[in-house]
This record gives sequence, C-alpha cells and structure tokens, in this order.
Amino acid sequence: MKKEDGTKERWHETCARVINGMFSILKDHAKMNGTHWNGAKAMSSAKEAYDLMFRFRWTPPGRGLENMGKYVVNGERNAAMLYNCSVVSFEKISVSSVNAAIRPFVLLMEQSLNGIGVGYTTINHGRIVLHEPDAAEPVDWVVQDTRESWAESLGVLLESYFFPNRSKVNFVYDLIRPSGSPLGRSGGQASGPEPLRRMHIKISELLSARVGEELRDLDIMDICNLAAKAVVAGGKRRSALLSLGSMDSKEFINAKNWEVYPERCGSDGWAHLSNNSVQFSGSEDV
Repeated sequence: MKKEDGTKERWHETCARVINGMFSILKDHAKMNGTHWNGAKAMSSAKEAYDLMFRFRWTPPGRGLENMGKYVVNGERNAAMLYNCSVVSFEKISVSSVNAAIRPFVLLMEQSLNGIGVGYTTINHGRIVLHEPDAAEPVDWVVQDTRESWAESLGVLLESYFFPNRSKVNFVYDLIRPSGSPLGRSGGQASGPEPLRRMHIKISELLSARVGEELRDLDIMDICNLAAKAVVAGGKRRSALLSLGSMDSKEFINAKNWEVYPERCGSDGWAHLSNNSVQFSGSEDV
C-alpha cells in the first residue's frame, strides 16, 4: 500500500496498520455495546499479535492485509472492503416498488466497487417489462465522486426503463476526478468518468432495443457484466462475477458464444466479465 507521501509501506508499517485497525474495531465494538474494555490487556494482545505477524507466524486474509486500518474501513466503519464474496438474487425483482426493481443491480455494482466477488442467479427471475424513457423532457443527474453514487447511477438509469412515464436521464460527470488521480479513502488510482459513461450508454442501447418486451436473463447478465466492466477499468481487476443460469435458457448458455453474440464477445465486449454456470439435476444430460 502507498502512504500519503507516495512511498510504499514497509512490512513493519503494514503490520502496524493492520493491528491498529483490528484493535480499533474491537474497542469501538466494546464501546457501542457497553462491554468492558481493558486497555492494558488489549495493548498486551496487540503487541503479541504484531510480533507474531511481523515474524510471519500468522497473517490476516488478503482482503484484511490490504484494507484493514484504511480510513474507509476504520474511519467510516464500512467493512465491505474486508469481505471476499457475496451473492445477489434477481428472483424477486418486480415493479411493486423502485427498490424491488433496482436494488439487486445497485447492490451488485456497489459490492463490486468494493472489490467483493459477487455471485448472482438469474433463475426464475422476476417479471419486468421495458419502457422507453421520455426524451422530450430529460432530467439531469449529477454523479458524485463516490462508489455509492456510481452504483446509484445504475439504479437511476434502470428505473427510467423499468417504469412507464419516466424521463430520460442525462448524467453529469463533472464531479468525477480525472483518470489517474489518487483515491484517498481506499488507495489506488481513479479511472475517471469514461468507464461509467460507456456503461450508461451501452445499457441504454441494449434496453432501448427491447422496449415493450420482458427483461430476460440475458439482459440481467448484460447489465451486471457491463457494470463489472465499468468497475474493472482503473488499472487493476476489481470485479469477479459468478453467473448462475437455467439449463432451459439457450440465450444464457450461448452468452459467450462468439458465433451467436459477436458483439458481447468481441474486443469491446463484456461477456468475459463473468464465469457462467447452469443449474441442473443429476438426471439431466449436459
């Protein structure tokens, strides 16, 4: 990890960051729950943990080694960057409410932006009919320079297609820092607004081509993979998707078939952003 002065951490500094982060969380937990905190005992345990870690007698998991002690984890108390994996289901998506329609998509992108590997299933997905947003009275939506706002922008775009009589959304990217700028909350470099802009454009094109029809499992996969593509752009791989589909869906099975879907699989495609599997019983031929 790079420090504020641009130099890389030494091993003793990494150990100090991780141990301080761990015991800071323990102390906050004790305070929040009204349990006793023995400072002297905690200090003794922290010194032992540091010594053993420094001598490679133990290490935290990779995510903890990378992110423990960072401001986003300890300052904001956001533990998402410590998680390895999560799962999202599209089985219950519906237009009963905006949240029910868009929440799984927003959650998947937000988790991916935090470096979490996300598995999702399109089997028995909910029913949503696509509508064309009204371009006559477009509305501006300013994307903030945060992970949360990037993910929220995906939900705003999908809402305009999932519900009738919605206005076309013009996204404003002025607040997003330029490509290569340092990321203060978690470290690393910003990718700039272009990956997000391309995601918005491509999803809009795909959904506009299917107005009046029901959302398919392939559409869900496209949205998720395009979100992952926006996340990946930034110098390092920050998304890992596992897609689970039905044996009965030829579209899902052919999602990575170059002959069937050349645009999805080409050099500027997005099908490669997920590892795809199908669910089947022991009695089925595969």
